[in-house]
Amino acid sequence: MSRSWRALSMIAALGLAGYFLWYAASRFDLATAGDALRRPEVLVATFLAIAGYVLIYPFTGAAWSVLLRRQAVYRSTGELTQLLSFTQVSRYVPGNVAQHVSRALLGIRRGIPPRAYVVCILQETGLTVCASVVTGAVMLAVSGAPLAKGGLAVHWLVYFSAMVCAACVLLACLDIRPGGERRSGLWGRLVEWSGGTPGFRATCQAMPYYIGNYLVVGAGLWMIARALGIGHEVGFALATAVFSLSWILGFLVPGAPAGLGAREGLMVLMLQGHGADEQVLLLTLLVRVVSIAGDALAFLASLCFMGGTTRSGGDAA
Repeated sequence: MSRSWRALSMIAALGLAGYFLWYAASRFDLATAGDALRRPEVLVATFLAIAGYVLIYPFTGAAWSVLLRRQAVYRSTGELTQLLSFTQVSRYVPGNVAQHVSRALLGIRRGIPPRAYVVCILQETGLTVCASVVTGAVMLAVSGAPLAKGGLAVHWLVYFSAMVCAACVLLACLDIRPGGERRSGLWGRLVEWSGGTPGFRATCQAMPYYIGNYLVVGAGLWMIARALGIGHEVGFALATAVFSLSWILGFLVPGAPAGLGAREGLMVLMLQGHGADEQVLLLTLLVRVVSIAGDALAFLASLCFMGGTTRSGGDAA
């Protein structure tokens, strides 16, 4: 990552985090929030959203298993899900790199070859980002709702990014196998040396899991919005679009633990005008509660299966 990109992303993250803090300080009302959180429908929706959030771990584990098979490494979905659940909690450590380091160390220690690990993580990152942008753009179009009641330029930026990402997914479908026959041309040799491409079958198997991550979390956000009384303005499609598009910033920005503050600032910007300010703020805060509780629950569950993992998993479940 270049120094200039790091500096620009940090400035953007700090700006959004500062905006969110100002927004929260000027609109948060403890009595109103307390009344909302005592309503059974809000509590039920929050617990259901947490349960849905936890599903991102087996989804991601299944996709990782598919990508590893392309590298002739076979690990079960259960083993990879446990590894992800155990290490992902490190993303709350400032610096936004602890989860990557711990995941790499534990994965290699469990017998995943370093080269195959690096190749799959790069492929996973690319497909996850593409799934986020494409899902966000499609759901935004389905919702027919403007982002923050904003202008046309924002929408076209989202749609243009989605077309670029869709083109990248099509490139990932090319069948350039790792360690296959030598290919002519610098680009062919470079891709082959770097581990090949996921290929059509692996891409088609992995992408639904990555897209599913955004759909289940978006469904949770929508349920909370309904419980707060703004479900008619923040429908399932818009809720999924907002989460998908705000997730990218928290993922790409270095330094912000789990995108804390920056992601909320972007969510508030996109949700403004789709409900009262107090409701938008509470919805945004509850989404963060859902993610923290979901990560903690997945981590605790991983501890229960820590001793049962094996180094030589079979094919993915």
